[in-house]
Amino acid sequence: MQSFVSVNTSNLAMEERRTHPRRRILKTALVTFNEHRSTLPCTVRNMSDTGCSLEFDWDFAMLPERFALIIEVDGQEVDCEVRWSRRRRCGVQFLGPFKPSSIHRKQVLHASPEPVGVEDLAAAKIDAAAKLREAALRWVAAELGPRSAPPAAEKKPSPLVRLR
Repeated sequence: MQSFVSVNTSNLAMEERRTHPRRRILKTALVTFNEHRSTLPCTVRNMSDTGCSLEFDWDFAMLPERFALIIEVDGQEVDCEVRWSRRRRCGVQFLGPFKPSSIHRKQVLHASPEPVGVEDLAAAKIDAAAKLREAALRWVAAELGPRSAPPAAEKKPSPLVRLR
């Protein structure tokens, strides 16, 4: 004989009530207010046609109810109103259409001529670290000039005691 257990599926998944689906994105942006004299950097985590979710690097205490959101890489700006907020995140509703912004950061992507493997990346990191070390040593040598090391007799013993 088989027995069945009833499961309340309303707790398993939240019902999607939005009329406009959200798209996951990850773009840097600026919250601007006080006639663009005050800004807060943030990250747009997801977006729909009517609003988006923003994440800040710290808990915000004084986020205005209405502000302009500038998405730098798109060169677009939109007026927003906060609909909800929790710690470092908030959801905003767009109050109008996007318009061109005076702040625009170009995103430049270059295609790799060939696929790059993990070994290639590791070798490139090691090569870059070696070049950086060489440049630092050249700089130190140029700053210190031709100095000679003190004679061995003049060296003071280390105040640290080695424990075994």
